[in-house]
Amino acid sequence: MSRLRLLLLIFVANSFLLHAQTSEYIQVHASAHELMVGFLGWEHKHPEVMPADKRLALPIPELDMYASSGVLTYHGDDADNNAMFVRNLLHGSKETKANLPRPSLRDLADMFPELASQWSLIASDPRATIVSFTYRTWDHCKVQNDAIDQIRTHPGRLRIRIIEVQLHR
Repeated sequence: MSRLRLLLLIFVANSFLLHAQTSEYIQVHASAHELMVGFLGWEHKHPEVMPADKRLALPIPELDMYASSGVLTYHGDDADNNAMFVRNLLHGSKETKANLPRPSLRDLADMFPELASQWSLIASDPRATIVSFTYRTWDHCKVQNDAIDQIRTHPGRLRIRIIEVQLHR
């Protein structure tokens, strides 16, 4: 295959992948270290949200949901409860406001270069957004991963964007 043809194929494939991730599902790959550094950086920039004697815990899996306005409406760190919450969205459950010290959707985007590069697209399409932090290979995360996979077949109908942060060691 000629070099030009190969470059064109790579460009088309990358364009397709970027398009596939920008509509309703965005996948981010990050190490556990990158996640921790991102959250610690957020804590450092926003000392008012956490008591000085307390640190933000990051058990995995975690799930956050933001309303289209950007307000955090749900936070959970239990795979079974998170799965139930996600599946209930398919049945029209009501959003509530979660009053927890968590990063805004914009702050989350800034933590991950893959997500930050897509911020203008995210901001131009306000919709409720689920952010799932998971290890795809851990049995402990399976029930949450299965629920995310199930709702991925209906995001347009629900007007929900899914951002899945797939962690690796």
